[in-house]
Amino acid sequence: MNSLINNLVGAYKKDRVSEKLSEVRDQYSKEWYEHSKAFDERKYYEWMAKRVIDYKNILEVGCGTGFSTLNLLNQGHKVIAVDENPSCLKKAEKLLKENGYNVKLILRGKVIAIDSQKYEIKYKDLTFNQVDYDVVLVESDFINDDKFVGFIKNDLTEVIDGIVCWLLGTHNMRGNNSLFNTTITKNSSDARIFVQKRLYQICDEILSSGKGLNIIDRAVYQEDLVEMTKFEHIRLSRGTGFCIEKIKFVDYEEVGKDRGTKMIARDESGGTINTDNYQKVLVSTLSIKK
Repeated sequence: MNSLINNLVGAYKKDRVSEKLSEVRDQYSKEWYEHSKAFDERKYYEWMAKRVIDYKNILEVGCGTGFSTLNLLNQGHKVIAVDENPSCLKKAEKLLKENGYNVKLILRGKVIAIDSQKYEIKYKDLTFNQVDYDVVLVESDFINDDKFVGFIKNDLTEVIDGIVCWLLGTHNMRGNNSLFNTTITKNSSDARIFVQKRLYQICDEILSSGKGLNIIDRAVYQEDLVEMTKFEHIRLSRGTGFCIEKIKFVDYEEVGKDRGTKMIARDESGGTINTDNYQKVLVSTLSIKK
């Protein structure tokens, strides 16, 4: 999540909310393409892919512009990849096709303005046969898309071996989605907690016993990082069948200001930390469904 959850882009006429969301998504996709390309150049996605090498059929949540998906495909996985940003998915489709993969893209969201700031997204039903493609790209807000989750549960639960979820960033109108109750999710940290809890709950419904959920996030390095991360994920996954299995991290460098979205971190009081002053890491948390 970015810095705030509500009022990020100001108020608009109700009939302009959809147009503004499209503009913001498009701008984010351009920035994230450069950011994720730098990730790829620095082998971060290759490092991530090795965390799930034992899982052949992957559901990837938050695929962005496709560089992470490309690394999964290059490692031999079959992939269903979702993102709520159709601009990102179009860039992912182009990238993966250019690299020789058989891709299906499914765009299915309709933006509905609620007022001058808030919107919701309604998704169409979907069906596809994964065996026909190397990767299926689906427009979906995974934590708020019952039709997609229902399709996976009914048709593909036994096919999917593992789920990969990226929690590295989003566009500046994400918090204007009515999904977020702004009396509860008052800032990006609250929103991230909400998203991760929902993620564990939904993945608990989808995955069968013995299969894995890998969550990748950015963090400020601390000596007790592994212990703190494990404690946090135990708390977030409470009430599900997941057991925290492995936590790995790798040094992470921010890309230049002209190449993407900067990491945002907060202290215990909710204040923003200047991450330029800290060593940063990518953290991979693998949980197994018992």
